[in-house]
Amino acid sequence: MRLPDRRGVAQWAGILAALALVAWAMWAVERQAARVDALAAALEAEQAAAEDRGETPVAPAPDDIIDDPAVGPAGPAGPPGTDGDDGRGLVDVECRDGEWLVSYTDGSTALAGDCTGDEGPQGVPGVGQPGPAGPSGPPGASGDDGRGIDSIECVAETGRWRVTYDDGDVVDDAGPCVWTPGR
Repeated sequence: MRLPDRRGVAQWAGILAALALVAWAMWAVERQAARVDALAAALEAEQAAAEDRGETPVAPAPDDIIDDPAVGPAGPAGPPGTDGDDGRGLVDVECRDGEWLVSYTDGSTALAGDCTGDEGPQGVPGVGQPGPAGPSGPPGASGDDGRGIDSIECVAETGRWRVTYDDGDVVDDAGPCVWTPGR
């Protein structure tokens, strides 16, 4: 079993870290959007209640608006958590049939995408004269017999050729056989 080189492992570690960062950022953006939606709904409810009481809501001065009213000061640190389960490590990464096959320490495997690069440029032509032709190969096996024609007849009623083959097959419309002026 072959182990990946350090550069390959570092590349995969970088890719996994980038994916984790993107997932965390998406989660944080969705969380912030939900908080903004909740605050907007609360503000609309307050404005509607004030209007029901006959009051005209007035927007506060910009200096009176705090950055994030839903976040208070940080609390004290909590106790340490329990140790988590051991993660799984890489055993092997192999390019097989055009795809990365990743083997893990827990015995599982996964396909991790295309491992072939783009086609390279045309190579330079060889130098020197071509070599002599090689010897002829052995003769091939005989082919099956073909089909022959037993008869060809011009059918006057239809003006079409009728062809009868030696295997019994008959074709009644093998093309025109009577020349008609203006046709």
